[in-house]
Amino acid sequence: MVRSHDVSLDAEYAKWIREIKRRYRGAQVKAAVKVNSEQLLFNWELGRDLVTQRAEERWGSGVVEQVSLDLQSEFPHAKGFSTTNLWYMKKWYRFYSDGTGDAFLQQLAGELEAVTPS
Repeated sequence: MVRSHDVSLDAEYAKWIREIKRRYRGAQVKAAVKVNSEQLLFNWELGRDLVTQRAEERWGSGVVEQVSLDLQSEFPHAKGFSTTNLWYMKKWYRFYSDGTGDAFLQQLAGELEAVTPS
């Protein structure tokens, strides 16, 4: 514990500061879970968009590569916009879009609500 001058630290203070630290760590975990969940939802929706827009039919066989370049250009510090990842997102959507996709989104939405502070 860091000690400042003109302060009288007792057992009650130590207990209180431990509780603050515990709550802060809990908030960090919740934030990480929420960020990860939101990223999964975004990836799912991007895969869905590529499939439902019939992107290759509409804009040509190189459209996934173009989307990758456009997103990397707009968000240069973001990870996950490689052409390979976009193909995986599309594949992931197709795999679960046989009717179980709605269940996936409901589960993800439920997880987001569970970690959102009241």
